[in-house]
This record gives sequence, C-alpha cells and structure tokens, in this order.
Amino acid sequence: KQSSAADPNCEWVTFKEVQDCWKTAQAHESKMYNDDGLASETNKLLTSDDYKDGVWEPFWELVHQHRNKRWSAKDPGIVVLDCFAGVGTLIVALKRLGIRIQCVIHCEHDKVATHTFQFNHDCQYNPELVNDGIRYV
Repeated sequence: KQSSAADPNCEWVTFKEVQDCWKTAQAHESKMYNDDGLASETNKLLTSDDYKDGVWEPFWELVHQHRNKRWSAKDPGIVVLDCFAGVGTLIVALKRLGIRIQCVIHCEHDKVATHTFQFNHDCQYNPELVNDGIRYV
C-alpha cells in the first residue's frame, strides 16, 4: 500500500491486492454456501417429527379448515396484525385462502412501504379500489 502525495491519509491499493481479496472472498463464500455436509436450520425443522407433528401439520389443518369454512353473516372475520407489512403480501395470501378479514393493523416503519400498502389495499386511502369491507389501521 502506498500513500498519496496529495493526501497522506489516502492509501492506494494495487490491482493485485484487490484481485487477491476478491479470490479469497469467493473461496470463503463458496465454502460457506456449498457445504453439503451441513443441513440448514430450516431443513432440520422440516425433518423434525416434533416440528411436523406439533406445528406444521396443525397449521395446515387450520388453514384448510378456514379455507373450507362457510362464513356466516354474524361472523365478522379475523383481526390481522401485519408486522413488517411491506406491500401487503400477507393480506393478498389471506384473501386468496378465502379467510374473512375484519380488520388489518399494519406496522411498517418505511414511509414508502406504508404508502404502497395503503395504496394497494386501503380504499379510504385510494378511492379507486373496490371496498372489500376490511378496516385498515
């Protein structure tokens, strides 16, 4: 590494040093992501009998019950707390599953994502949307 004559605090890095760092980073990344001997934590969960019996199967059973449920006019639907709401993919998924939704409380710190969520879903925010009967907070 050489110091610049114009600015003694500025260091120059040679092309060879950059190339060596790049090759080292590629080797580390390759080792980290291509180690077939180690199962990822999510794969371990899906093969765990405790997880499958206690969480996975009951979850999907509940989803199928809600999907096939005949909603009465008296049943107001569920209240959804959508943390990290983003563009509202959770709401789209719940609607496609046929789950009746009474109210959505969406939490998002990003102002652009909040605008996008409201523009995509909230008919009070975007009057061009069809009123789906869901209250958005």
